[in-house]
Amino acid sequence: MKKKYILFIIILIGMILSILIYLGLQNDKINIISLGDSYSKMGYNMYLKKHFSSINKLENYNLEYAIDNIKTEELIQVINKNEFNNKTTIKQAISSSDIIILFIGMDELENGGNINLYIYNMDKLVRSIAQLKKDKVYIIGLSGNNPKIKDINNWLEKISYKYKVNYVDISDIGKENINNEEVQRKIFQKI
Repeated sequence: MKKKYILFIIILIGMILSILIYLGLQNDKINIISLGDSYSKMGYNMYLKKHFSSINKLENYNLEYAIDNIKTEELIQVINKNEFNNKTTIKQAISSSDIIILFIGMDELENGGNINLYIYNMDKLVRSIAQLKKDKVYIIGLSGNNPKIKDINNWLEKISYKYKVNYVDISDIGKENINNEEVQRKIFQKI
C-alpha cells in the first residue's frame, strides 16, 4: 500500500512539473508583419505596436516589407521570389506572423496605376498570403476623394471574402486626414 502511495505521489509531482515546464516555455507573444507601400508605415502601426507592447504581448513588429512606392505586382514578385531579409524569407515571416496587415495601392493609384490591373494583382496577392496564413490577415481598404475608391474598396471587400480574410474599411477617412493622429487611432481600432 505504501509503495502505491509513493508511486502516486511521484506521478503527481511529475505531472505538475510537466505542466509548469510547459507553461513556462509557452510563448504567448505575437508577431506582426505589415506589407505594402508607404501608407502601410502609417501611425496606426505605432498604435498597434504600442498596444501590444504595453500589455507585454509583442514579440516582433516587422515593417521590412512596407516599401515606399511598391506596386502590387512588385510585392507579388517579392513573395514569389521568397526574398531574404534579416535571416528569414518573406514567406517565413508571413507564415510565422500572428497578425498580417496588407495596405497597398494608394501610391500605385496616385501615380497613374491601372485600376483593373491593381484589382487583379490584389486578388493574386491576397491568394498568395492566404495560402501561407489565413487567420488574422487584415486588408486595409483605400481612402481618398477619388470617386472610384468606393468601387475599388467593394472589390477589395469581395477579395477578402473570397479568401476568408478580414477587410478594414477606411473609405470614410479622407486621404488628407490619413496622417492625423485621431484618424490613425480609428484605423488601429478597426484592426
